[in-house]
Amino acid sequence: MSGCCCWPPPKWCGVFAFLGNFATPKIVLIKDWRLGGLLWGLKILIAIYIVFDLFTKQAYLELLTPTGTITPLNSNNSGDPLFIKLGKELSPDTHPYCFDQSRYSFEWGGGVYKDFECIWATPASIASKGETETFFTTYMTLDKTFLVKPLSDGSCPRPGTGQVPEGSEELAQTTDVCVYEKLEHIFPVEPEFTSMSFLHSYSTLYLKGSNPKTYIRNPNYEDGGKIEITKGNAVDRNLTTWLKVAGIDLDATLDKQPYKGELNPIFKGNNNTSYPNVRLSGIVIDVTLNYYQRKLAPEPYKSTLKGKSDSVVCIIDLEPKLRWSLKGADVRYMITNAEGPIFMHPNGTTQGAPGEVVASEVNFKRQGLQFRFSVGGQIGRFSTRALVTALVTYSVMLSIAQTITTFTALYGLGISSALYKEFILETVLWRKEYARFAAQALVAGYAFMRYDKDASFKLSRKEIFNQLKIYFGGDLSEDKVAAMADFLMRHGEDDEDDEENTKYSTINVFEWIEIFTEGKVSVKSLERLIDQEYKDPKVREGLVRLAMQPSKMAAPLESASATTPLLAGGSAGDDYGAGGGGYGAGGGGYGAGGTDESKGDVSSYPVT
Repeated sequence: MSGCCCWPPPKWCGVFAFLGNFATPKIVLIKDWRLGGLLWGLKILIAIYIVFDLFTKQAYLELLTPTGTITPLNSNNSGDPLFIKLGKELSPDTHPYCFDQSRYSFEWGGGVYKDFECIWATPASIASKGETETFFTTYMTLDKTFLVKPLSDGSCPRPGTGQVPEGSEELAQTTDVCVYEKLEHIFPVEPEFTSMSFLHSYSTLYLKGSNPKTYIRNPNYEDGGKIEITKGNAVDRNLTTWLKVAGIDLDATLDKQPYKGELNPIFKGNNNTSYPNVRLSGIVIDVTLNYYQRKLAPEPYKSTLKGKSDSVVCIIDLEPKLRWSLKGADVRYMITNAEGPIFMHPNGTTQGAPGEVVASEVNFKRQGLQFRFSVGGQIGRFSTRALVTALVTYSVMLSIAQTITTFTALYGLGISSALYKEFILETVLWRKEYARFAAQALVAGYAFMRYDKDASFKLSRKEIFNQLKIYFGGDLSEDKVAAMADFLMRHGEDDEDDEENTKYSTINVFEWIEIFTEGKVSVKSLERLIDQEYKDPKVREGLVRLAMQPSKMAAPLESASATTPLLAGGSAGDDYGAGGGGYGAGGGGYGAGGTDESKGDVSSYPVT
């Protein structure tokens, strides 16, 4: 039935019919203990894994990466260990960088590092502290440039005399000034005893705090051990301790560090035979502060926390980067009067600057330990959304069992798979489907003629009810049989206007065929297919002639129809009736001797 069975006007019926549809994938139930055992065995194993994964990884939590703040603490010079040792004599065993020049000399990137000297430096001059980075100087170059007035005879003073320090190199001379440069390579004494200390805090949308219980480690170097800092205390350790945990030795070359990290050959010297000592080259150490709740902390740190599940631990991970670490240029100028600093002008003069030493410039180039801070970790709380997301993910895992079992049914059970495959992978041949439709239409038409008692070419409600009562009267009450007839009338009626009052509606043969056939093919789709496949009119005419010609079996069939007609009341003819094209005897109509549907002898019509 093409009509709409709901209230809205006919023009809206198509829309409501579309919205009222629901499609579901085809499900085939295969009763085979081999497949059933495989399916449920896989599902049980996957379910066990899902439960284990859900609670161990706590997938029901909404996880957030906290933000953090690092506040560096300044050192007090009066109490610093460097000044306690200030009066002690240095030793080649404890301070090799102050005595063994050849061990630390190096050439790289156009620079020559040699002729080192050691100095005592204050912690303030060694450390440069910030919230994202802290730098400790282990080596520095002082590149001094100074302008000195020539002597009275116009010559430049020799280094080591007058205002020119020993070791200076004359770079240029003009009528007004002499330009000198002096390079100094300096190792601060024991910078590793400088301390790095800071306060730290974390924050998320629903949890925040500061200075929780803290551990310092290098996860890729276990020999360095780990440091534990109790809750509420600042992180405060000297560089010796930090370097030990990180696996770094200042007086060993980059390629001979306790920590074996990735090393780029471009850091070799100009002779391409060795790497620099870390005290000279410096090094980068990434410091990641990972904040975890107790339930999310990795072992063995989870077991060290006590109290609520919201207790937080900070795990500081150190990751050295074996490479040069340079702070860059830091230029200072000498200013002795209001005109300073003095610069060299393009004409080679200093614009009449007073004094013998006209100007001095010092460029501090520092290399050392660069600690780069970042924040990570996981802090979470229960979330319905996270739980639903996890369950959806796990449901996909369960479908793997279905997929494996399906492939086993298709290809893994020998001859049984050949049968199962026909049900699981249904094959569709469009020619066969339309041929089946034609065959079903023939059977439906034959049944229609048997039930059409009054030969009206329409089935009334009464005719349908009477036939259903014959078949189901022994099992169903009369009202239920009437309801069955109503189902058929409503779903078979092709006239939308008749739906408003189905009391006297009827079903014609085309509506009957639509009900009888499977529904995959319709008369309209069949008509479109024929128009597409048989476009040539001559081909269609040939098919008609072919259909009208008697076959080789025509004579026996005609003989049989003469003695045993398909329908009572006729013995010969093109249709069911004898002597004519009608269903009844002796005429072209449904009844005997006439052509009108209302005429003829219908008593001879076959009765079930």
